[in-house]
Amino acid sequence: MKYQLFLLLLACAGFMFTCTQVNDDLTDGVCFGFDERQCGVDPFSKTGNNAAKTAAAKLFIEENGIQVLDIDFIENYYEAVCEACEVCPEAYRFIITIPEDKSEQIMTLGLFNISKEGC
Repeated sequence: MKYQLFLLLLACAGFMFTCTQVNDDLTDGVCFGFDERQCGVDPFSKTGNNAAKTAAAKLFIEENGIQVLDIDFIENYYEAVCEACEVCPEAYRFIITIPEDKSEQIMTLGLFNISKEGC
């Protein structure tokens, strides 16, 4: 009986302390958000669907030497936007995750309304 109780406790402890796989790909990443300007004046501006816009923004950043670990497209981020070229954002926003050591470099690309975001 003691032996069975010991095995039961051991099995329960095993379930309580099981290992889980952790995705360490993004642990050294930092997140930034930025907008695309009205009138398509950004170097990565692209007409098309959300996937095309996201791919163009990612390519622009990577061509400037910054690895993009993750990128999200938030449609209708702004409820309302002005329509002046170069000073008004589109309604959507990009959120990117990049290596932390590239934080200063991302600020030099001239991305519109860039700010550090929570991941």
